[in-house]
Amino acid sequence: MVSHKNNNRILFISTLFTLFLLFFSQVALPATASKSTITPDQSPGVINIITRHESGILDSFAEGFLASSFAQDIGYTTSDKNKIVFWTVQTTQGWQTALGRTGEGAMDLAWGGGPPLFDSMIEANLLQPINNLNDQDLMNLIDAQVPTEVAGVEMTKISNSDLMWAANVISSFGFTVNNKVLADFGLEKPSTWEELASPDFFVDENIASIAMGNPPETTSNTRIYQIILQQFGWERGWEILMSMAGNGAIFGGSLATRAGVIQEQVAVSMTIDFYGVYAATECSDCEYVIPTDGTAINGDPIAVAANMINPEAAAAFMKYTFSDEGQSLWIKNDRLPIAVGAFNTPLGQTRPDVAELYNVTLTNQGIDFDDDLALATLETTIEYFDSTISDIHADLKIVWSELVNSFKDGTITRAEFDAKVTELAAPQLTLDEAKVANTQIKSSAQYKVDIKNEWLETARTRYIGSSEDDSPFPALWSFFSIVAIMMVISILRKKRT
Repeated sequence: MVSHKNNNRILFISTLFTLFLLFFSQVALPATASKSTITPDQSPGVINIITRHESGILDSFAEGFLASSFAQDIGYTTSDKNKIVFWTVQTTQGWQTALGRTGEGAMDLAWGGGPPLFDSMIEANLLQPINNLNDQDLMNLIDAQVPTEVAGVEMTKISNSDLMWAANVISSFGFTVNNKVLADFGLEKPSTWEELASPDFFVDENIASIAMGNPPETTSNTRIYQIILQQFGWERGWEILMSMAGNGAIFGGSLATRAGVIQEQVAVSMTIDFYGVYAATECSDCEYVIPTDGTAINGDPIAVAANMINPEAAAAFMKYTFSDEGQSLWIKNDRLPIAVGAFNTPLGQTRPDVAELYNVTLTNQGIDFDDDLALATLETTIEYFDSTISDIHADLKIVWSELVNSFKDGTITRAEFDAKVTELAAPQLTLDEAKVANTQIKSSAQYKVDIKNEWLETARTRYIGSSEDDSPFPALWSFFSIVAIMMVISILRKKRT
């Protein structure tokens, strides 16, 4: 028989294990350049960098930095791989937790994740001005390498004359097509978001033509959805997103979404530009498309953590990333450097495909994207999409299939189809209400749960109710139910007599 003491011990150990899992679900184990899983000694030479960049990019920069004069001038050698520690963290909460650390284990730099994430960290006082490093060489390098704007989009964040972040790499947002799958599905190659939302892009209830990432799991796809919402307006934007989801499927993160088009699961995937370039190198049928009806250029930042403890190494690493040599590593990894001089390096001259995309991106007239508005509605956009599209996608697919088929077989007119789409997709809160909800979602976990449940149930009622309205079976079922009840009553009366 197991004693109560042993039961208590087991319960205590289980609780500790659960807390351990909960903590590391938010903050990933550090990844060093050598893929070591040990926790490094927090010596003056260690740089802790929180990031959302992929491991291949991190390895390239760690190796390049240690071999550079920037590193060797302050005492690093090429064998110091365990002193460049990358903390790969995906969630906003995880970033807040990691950047909030002080003393041993504190973050020195934040690198990659998009302007909205960095702006939210500034808002939470978790980043400090780059000029606090007191390194004039670094400031001069940033001035020389980082343009004030690209295609009308600012590439630095200035607050009260302080440089809070600077773009280290640029991106556009669009989609990647697989021309073979388009042909197999009998679809024309799209060039706009509205084409993807058209009933013409619907294949079958059980076949997805589009892969869309789920916002809680992908920053880049979330930015795509925000671009659509700003370009077309809050109401029309949600119509387009719902319609695209009706034609497609929800694929989780951006890697899974990209894999969908490479592996011929779908004809189109939502992608940031460098994922499109990568897809094209992996699959000759794939091609990245910058939508003609709206994209935005993005400067992916690097910044200094508020609780940084290694300023000399942080400044050296930043200088390397802004040098032509460091910038050429973005080209190697299918991305667009912020500094045009990177294309004059030996690495840069090997990728004319990236140079071509770079030139197209710089001449692209993107939308007038409002970063402040994006930040003010970010959490609402993520959770509303998750509740009304991702969580009940099966219900959406059913009603969308019935609606498109009714239009295609002539049962309803295009005007009736459009009216029904507007009814189904009508946002449950105005843009101003979305800003208020955004603040409440960030400040109250219970509010977030409650409002998401409310949004989900309202959307489900719309989808299911619309599906039943369009079907003859509810009326027939009611008729036969009444007949059955009358027959039972008649039989009971006969038995009584």
